[in-house]
Order: sequence, then C-alpha cells, then structure tokens
Amino acid sequence: NPSSRAKIRRDFAWLKSNGIHSVRWFLFADGRASPEFDSDGNVKGLDEHFFHDMDAALAIAEENGISIIFVLFDYLLCQEARIDNGVQLGGHASLITEPSMRQSMIVHALAPMLERYGRHPAIAGWDVMNEPEGAMSITGGHWVDGAVPAEDMQAFVREVVTAIHRDARQPATLGCAS
Repeated sequence: NPSSRAKIRRDFAWLKSNGIHSVRWFLFADGRASPEFDSDGNVKGLDEHFFHDMDAALAIAEENGISIIFVLFDYLLCQEARIDNGVQLGGHASLITEPSMRQSMIVHALAPMLERYGRHPAIAGWDVMNEPEGAMSITGGHWVDGAVPAEDMQAFVREVVTAIHRDARQPATLGCAS
C-alpha cells in the first residue's frame, strides 16, 4: 500500500534522525493477518502480500540504516479467539500445544520466510515470542484465557529456535516480560 509505505518511510526517517539503530517489528503477533490457517487451525502458508510487504519493510530499514528484530508471535496468540471486523484475533494456542500444528507453522510459514530472509543484512534477529509467560499456565503468567502448559511453550520455542538456527544466520531471541 503506497500510503502505508510512505508512513513507514517517514517513521523510519524520524527514527534515524533521533539516533535509533534497531527496532522490534511484530510480524505474526496474534495471527490476525498472517500466517494463513485452514479450517482445522493448521498453517497453510503466507498470503500473497507477505513477501512483498517484507521486502518493502526491509528496503525502508536499509535506506535508513536501521536493523529489525522481527517478533514472530505475541502471547495474545493464545487468547481465546474473537472476531473483530471479520478478522480472527488470537485463538491459536494449538500452534503451541499440538505438535502437528506447530510443524505446519514451521514448514509452511517459518521455513519459507527464513529461506528468503535468513541472511538479510537488515535483520538483526528473530524474537520467537513477546512475553511468552503471559500465555503460560505458570505463577505470574496466565494473562490470557487460552494459556498453555509451560512444557508445551518450551517445546514450541525449542522447535522454532531450531528452525531459525538451521535456516538463518541471525540469532534467535525470546522477549520475556521479566
């Protein structure tokens, strides 16, 4: 979208002028825009705009000498699903709790993305999840209705980090709240 691109270009120019050298950019977050899911909740891929949008974001970052840490998911991924203007927000805890659904995400979304961008110089890293403890059934966690067992979150993080280490040169991080 040309107007979005112009706004992001202005934002990054402002960041650069204020001495900012890196940003965190939420990518899949709660699953509202990407990746695409089938009716059973499996990931079937990335939409037709995904790579074009990523290319545009990275070009703007490079123009401004700013690196991006892409935050793959947010703890709101596990919030019980709700529909807002026809779009599902959250409701994807099964990506964490169900190994086959986790694999569908790795194979159909993460791997193609890492294959294309795993060596991109403007990417400083891949943050697996923002504040994962909010999506976990642990003391101090459980901020959402669909919280998952700690063991499932550990398996999810381990498998995503393994894919990042296999397919990308950038580091993997985890954005814990505390």
